[in-house]
Amino acid sequence: MKTIPVTPAQMESRIARFADLKPQKGEYEKRGIPQAAFEMLAAKTIYMLMSPPGDKGMTAAAPVVGAPGLAVSIVKCPPGNGPLLHAHMDTHETFMALTGQWEVRWGDDAEHATLLQPFDLIAVPAGTGRQFINKANDDALLLVLVQGAEALNDIYYAPAVGQQIEQRFGAEAKQAFERIGFSFEMGV
Repeated sequence: MKTIPVTPAQMESRIARFADLKPQKGEYEKRGIPQAAFEMLAAKTIYMLMSPPGDKGMTAAAPVVGAPGLAVSIVKCPPGNGPLLHAHMDTHETFMALTGQWEVRWGDDAEHATLLQPFDLIAVPAGTGRQFINKANDDALLLVLVQGAEALNDIYYAPAVGQQIEQRFGAEAKQAFERIGFSFEMGV
């Protein structure tokens, strides 16, 4: 079987160099979502590495376009930080601790938990509530892979989270989240 030739220039477009990545700060403000509201629902800092072809959603800023249905990022969180409990209904989410210690919780009320040490990996199935929290004393890095047809466009939070967003940031912020694929109907 003949292989596909790839030039060094072509391969360069398939490399994401961490030192060159820009966090997604400000990306959501362009879509009507205050940065503080986004950080309430997601990791404090997100570095997108790879997005599926044609993505115009959350992963569109990634430097590498990969296979359909796969988004890859590294998140950086200060101690005690991580997203609120949420579920991806149609996609699988896999976490690998790169630095620090990460508590991964799952279940409708985050009633189950495990602690990941560097290079430990957990794959959370679609439709399962999940949350991750940096338990280290310093900022820590977590590799996140989301796999499925709607990578990062199927995120569900509890109705109470939508109410919190409206109270703190206004109905427009909640609607802006909904326009990019977030829902506030987890468990409904």
